[in-house]
Amino acid sequence: MGAQSEPHWRAAIDAYRRTGEGSTDRLISCLARLGAMYCFEDRDGALPLQEEALDLSRKLYGDEHAEIVDALHGLGFGYYRSASPPRYDEAERCLREAVAMAQRLTERDDRAMGRLLHTYAAMLSRQGRHEESQAMYERAMSALGRAHGRGSRSYVLCHLDYAEALLRAGLREEAALEFDILEEPIREVLGEQATAAIWSRRGTLASGRGEHADAAACYAEALAIYLRSLAVRNPALRPLCLQVDRWPEDGMAEVAELAEHVQVLRQIAPREHNDIHLVSSVLTELGDLAAARRDWQSAETFLREALHGEAVSRSRGHWRLAPIESRLGAVLVAAGRHAEGEQFLRDSYARLSETRGSTAPETIEAHRRLAMMESATDAGLLQSPPVEGD
Repeated sequence: MGAQSEPHWRAAIDAYRRTGEGSTDRLISCLARLGAMYCFEDRDGALPLQEEALDLSRKLYGDEHAEIVDALHGLGFGYYRSASPPRYDEAERCLREAVAMAQRLTERDDRAMGRLLHTYAAMLSRQGRHEESQAMYERAMSALGRAHGRGSRSYVLCHLDYAEALLRAGLREEAALEFDILEEPIREVLGEQATAAIWSRRGTLASGRGEHADAAACYAEALAIYLRSLAVRNPALRPLCLQVDRWPEDGMAEVAELAEHVQVLRQIAPREHNDIHLVSSVLTELGDLAAARRDWQSAETFLREALHGEAVSRSRGHWRLAPIESRLGAVLVAAGRHAEGEQFLRDSYARLSETRGSTAPETIEAHRRLAMMESATDAGLLQSPPVEGD
């Protein structure tokens, strides 16, 4: 979607720059929207757009204005989401100023405040500041609930992020409860496909408890939901959907039987950014499922295909590839290919440390896998790789 709309945003920005001061408000809007799109799609170039939007907003609107709040919000989001590594200090300065300004404005806007607090809470969670993050999420959900109602898209997305934050904080029981609460609202507001995230997280929780059969069943359900959404446009996937739907309730069917479908999945992946990553998510879920069953050969197959899919729309060395590479490294170590697996583990951890910082959840997970490999090596043991959430 971004690739299709970007030329139009660029053309509008150029036109408004030529028009002059009478179009400054529209120029600010275009800069902010394109910057946000770059952030959400993990693309370079967001920060200059967002910095220009803030500078123009201050010149146009004076000391305090709702538009300046929005520009501060956008730039704060960019500093932690788009910068590599994240510039958390600058992000927090922007977000703190935006919150304070929004509170001083006479016209209360719970919608804008809720979105702003949601961004602030997510940034705190990414830094590992879990108590502060949870309090901020509660404030955000309160504001969004007043503005839109608890059944709104904005509220449900914030609630889902809150549940993810609880999981990152190690509060597994609390996270499990929130995921259970969210399943029906997500289905109603975001659609059936979005419920795959709930089942994937249930698999993570079950893996953390060492309940691999339950984890496999949860991953299988996530996979089935992903596949059904893809099969609507790709009839070649319907046999695979039927096969997954016939899996027994314990989820312990032979995952290796699915390996033959990997090429089909890769070939049918649409070119649109989001659908390419949806296919990669399917393959990653398959890799997790195979790893939960200690089926290293199938896990390797699926994770390598997931990497291939992600690489289609990512620049070489993009940090989004590193979490999959870390998982693949752990699988290879467990399969007895220690040198190859160690290289993946070390390289992925180094890249995440450099691009996302030491407190990012992806970096912490990669570090944990590397530490487990080193501990096993020191003890002269070969350990099974950690399934996500162990």
